[in-house]
Amino acid sequence: MHIDYSEYLDQKRPCVICKNDNFELWCRDGEFEVLKCIECELVFVNPCLNQKGLDLVYQGHHNKRVSDKDEWVKRKSMYKIDRDFLIEIINEGSILDCSFIEPIQG
Repeated sequence: MHIDYSEYLDQKRPCVICKNDNFELWCRDGEFEVLKCIECELVFVNPCLNQKGLDLVYQGHHNKRVSDKDEWVKRKSMYKIDRDFLIEIINEGSILDCSFIEPIQG
């Protein structure tokens, strides 16, 4: 089932780090634009979903993820692979992980 999320997008906002409003398009996925701040280089979805849109996306997702132990084990393994890949390719700077799961320490 395809959902048209365009009706759930908030207004574009300035960079949440430096408050700049000058961006370049980093990538696009359907209705979603991922922008890179010209000033501080933060990459984020802008505009993001409003609360109604977030509720629609995550409806039941968290409960399913927590109750399906096999999926949780696979997902935790996937996060470790992703973390190791990022550590291998990034030589400087920091990585901000906003996944809202148990942190995986390196």
